[in-house]
Amino acid sequence: MKQILTVLIAVIFSLLTQTLVAQENPAASTAKLTSFRATINNDKVILDWEVDANESTNLFEVEKSADGKIFSLTALVFGSEKAEKDNYRYFEKIGKEKLQFRIKLIGKDKKVIYSEIVSVNSTGN
Repeated sequence: MKQILTVLIAVIFSLLTQTLVAQENPAASTAKLTSFRATINNDKVILDWEVDANESTNLFEVEKSADGKIFSLTALVFGSEKAEKDNYRYFEKIGKEKLQFRIKLIGKDKKVIYSEIVSVNSTGN
């Protein structure tokens, strides 16, 4: 019983500490995608995006879908330590099928933001 109580206290303390840190540093939760676009060049889809408050970004999950409903993880892009704005790029070979992409931004505060969905196919955007 004493061990369970100790673990419970540790969990509560951890949650309180995370909440207080987020309140003391409101910039930690302000990461946002400001642009997201897809282009095709030499049979490759190139995804470019820009982020404000980059220092509060942990990572990006590049997600891909053939139907626009079910997305799957296709790549992880880790955030840089650069303050304020930063630009990111991901590319992959594209076939004849139409694909849809979106970016899942995961902040250091664990908040998740999704980009708009962009569609591409080998004949153009």
